[in-house]
Amino acid sequence: MQKSLYSLSLLLCFAVVGKAQPLQLPHQPAGLSDTTELKVKLRGSSYFYNYEYFKPFAKGFTQPGFSLVPTVEANLGNKLVLGGGVHLKKYWGDAPFGKVTPVVFARYEACKNFFVQVGTLENRDGHLLSTILYNPLHGIDFRQENGLQLRYYGKRMFVDTWVSWENYIREGDNDQERLTAGFSFLGKLTSDENPWEVSIPVQSVFKHIGGQINDKEDTLKKVRTLANLGAGLQVAYRFDEGKRLGALVQVVKFNDNYNFKPFKGNSGNKAISATLFMKSKSLDMQLGYLYGKRFFTILGDPIYNDVTFDYNVIDYTRSLISATGSYSATPFAGVQFRFDAGAYYDPSYTDLDYYYGAGFIFDLNVFGRRFSR
Repeated sequence: MQKSLYSLSLLLCFAVVGKAQPLQLPHQPAGLSDTTELKVKLRGSSYFYNYEYFKPFAKGFTQPGFSLVPTVEANLGNKLVLGGGVHLKKYWGDAPFGKVTPVVFARYEACKNFFVQVGTLENRDGHLLSTILYNPLHGIDFRQENGLQLRYYGKRMFVDTWVSWENYIREGDNDQERLTAGFSFLGKLTSDENPWEVSIPVQSVFKHIGGQINDKEDTLKKVRTLANLGAGLQVAYRFDEGKRLGALVQVVKFNDNYNFKPFKGNSGNKAISATLFMKSKSLDMQLGYLYGKRFFTILGDPIYNDVTFDYNVIDYTRSLISATGSYSATPFAGVQFRFDAGAYYDPSYTDLDYYYGAGFIFDLNVFGRRFSR
C-alpha cells in the first residue's frame, strides 16, 4: 500500500514537470506563389531519451542520437514542388551512421489547402494522431515514411490519409513485404469566436505483412493485417494567450486477422482512454487513465499494449494511470528546445514505468532564390 501511494505521488510530480499535447487543428499553409523558387532547407534533431519500462510487453530502451535532413526544394509555379536530399540518422555509440536514406518527393497542390505527395511523406506532426496511435518519439527522431499521401487543411477540418511502403520484395525472396497505412480526421464543431472548442477525431492505422511467405504456424511469418480504429471527443476551453484546458475521451479498437485461439475472435479487443490536459505556450501537461482489453498499438508507445506482437505475452485486461508533460522554448527562429517526462502506473504491477528526455528540433531555411519566368 505504501509503495502504491509513493508511485501515485511520483505520477503527480511528473504531471507538473510538463510529452504529449492535445489535438489541435494546424494553421492553413500559405499557398505557393506563381514563380519558380529554389530553396535549401536543413531539418533535423539532436536528442537523448530514456525509457525505463518494466512490463513484458513494453521493454525499456535508451535512444540518444541525431537526425539531419538537408534537402533542396524547387517550387515550380503555384502547383508543384519537387524535393530531394538525404536523411542521416546516427545513434551515439553506433559508428558511423545507423541509417543513410535518400529523401525524394513530389507534391502536387491540386487546389487550395489540398495536396497529393509521392515519395517521402509529410509526418512531422504525427499525422495529428493521438499518442495511443502514434508515439511522439517518431516526431523527435524523424521517423521516415515513403509512399503516397493525400492531405487537406481546412478551416475547421483536417484530413490526412497515407500509405508507407516499408519492405519491398522480389520473386523468390526469403522475406515478406510490409506496409503501414493510416487515416486521420479532426473536425472542429465550434466557431473560432467561441472559447469552447469541441472536436471529433476519427483515426486509424493499418499494418500489412504479406507477400509470398505465409507460414500459418509461425506468428512472425504469417500473412497478417493489423488495425487500430479509433474515434473520440475532445472538449477544451481556450483562455487568453493560447492557454487551453480540456479533456479527450477516445475508444480505439484492435483487430488482427491472425487466428489466435485465446482471443476467441476479435470482439472486445480495445482501449478506452480519458485524458485531462492543460496547454500553454511553453508547457503541456496531461493526466490520463486507460483501460485496455487485449489491446496492441501499431505505431504508438508500447506502454499501452496488453499483448506482445508475437502473442507470447498476454495481459487480457489492464488499467493504466499516466502523467506526462513537456516544456518547450524557441531560442532561435526555427529551433525548438524541449524537455519531456512522464510516468505510468499499473495497479497489477509493482514497478513504476517512466521516461525522460530532452532535445533540439530544427527547421531552417538555409538559402532561397526566386527566378522570373
